[in-house]
Amino acid sequence: LLARQARSQRFVIGTPVAGRDQPELEPQIGFFVNLLPLVAEVDGARSFSDHLSAAKASVASALSHASYPFDRLVDDLVLPRDLSRAPLFDVLLVFQSNRDAELSLGSVHLETVPLPSRTSQYDLTFEMVETPGGLWLRLEYATALFDAARMKRLAQQFVALLESAFADPMRAVEALELCPVEEREMICRFERGPRFGTVCSRTLPQLVQEAG
Repeated sequence: LLARQARSQRFVIGTPVAGRDQPELEPQIGFFVNLLPLVAEVDGARSFSDHLSAAKASVASALSHASYPFDRLVDDLVLPRDLSRAPLFDVLLVFQSNRDAELSLGSVHLETVPLPSRTSQYDLTFEMVETPGGLWLRLEYATALFDAARMKRLAQQFVALLESAFADPMRAVEALELCPVEEREMICRFERGPRFGTVCSRTLPQLVQEAG
């Protein structure tokens, strides 16, 4: 999806990791989350299945360096900095596999409550939450770059892309559908144009000859 939108076969996205890979950190209270840059390479000629396998291997390799502090990585790379943009990547991918935590303290019952977000740290954030009914997708975006209508269409394209890939995993990535079924049908109607009944059975030269 991002390769099609950015028209680039190679780009970097970021993803947060828990930072609790050491057993002794599991009972500790605190914020250990680290950011991990992922280099994505998309070859449109490869099948979705092959591309998925390559992406899994790439992510597994990157996770072996998950404990390397992101701030130190940015400093080590000595890249030109732009304070109006996040370093290394503009798109963040968040995958939440843990269910909402609930806690009871005697007669007091605690549960998580989602808070509205009024600012976006990145140009675009995909947050996916695993639920018993499937994956729940939330998009957070910079309103200076995108509007709600554009993001709604992006979400629809994401769903259409997944449906196309699941229907035929051996299909080339570049051939996967991005347009929802309703949008494809509308485009086909525009291409066909309106249908008109037959006005006259005679040709234009015949009509000119008769008029003369």
